[in-house]
Amino acid sequence: PIKRLDGKLVGMQGRDTTNEAERRHHNYQGFNRQKYLLGAHLLENNKPIVIVEGTTGAVKTDQVLYPQACTVAVLGDGFSQFHADTVCSSMPPLVYIFMDGDSPGKTMSNKIERMLHGRVSMKLMLCPTDSNPDGSKRDPGNLDPKEILELYNNAKLILGKIEW
Repeated sequence: PIKRLDGKLVGMQGRDTTNEAERRHHNYQGFNRQKYLLGAHLLENNKPIVIVEGTTGAVKTDQVLYPQACTVAVLGDGFSQFHADTVCSSMPPLVYIFMDGDSPGKTMSNKIERMLHGRVSMKLMLCPTDSNPDGSKRDPGNLDPKEILELYNNAKLILGKIEW
C-alpha cells in the first residue's frame, strides 16, 4: 500500500517474486508514482530520511535503520518536485541517498541531489556494484543488514555535485 503523508491510501504496488511474470512490478490502475513516496506516511519531523529506489530496498533498509532514520522509496525511475517537497516537509537534519549502484541508480542519485540541493543536507550511501554469489545485483534490497548499517554509518557528505 502507498499512503499520503496524512495516511490516506492512494495506491498499491505489487512485485513478482517468482521471476516468471512479464512485468516485475505492477502499479495499480490510477496510481501516479510521481506524486507519492512509499513510506511517506511514516516520516517523522526532524529525523533523518533514507531515499531508496524500490519497495524491497525500502522494507529492508527500514528494518535495519528504524528507529534512527525513516525510509522512503521513489518506486521506480523518477524523483519529482512532489517527492522533493514531501521529503523536505518533515525537516530532516540529513537525507541519505541510497540508490542501486548501477548506472540508472547513479543517474537517479544525481537527480535527487539536484532537486534537494540547498534545501537539506545530504549524504550518499554508495551501494556496492558487484554481484552476489548467486549472480543477482547488490541493490539495497539484496544487501545484508550489516552492510546497510555500515553504509549508513559511513555515508559520504555531499557538498556539491555527487562525485562518483
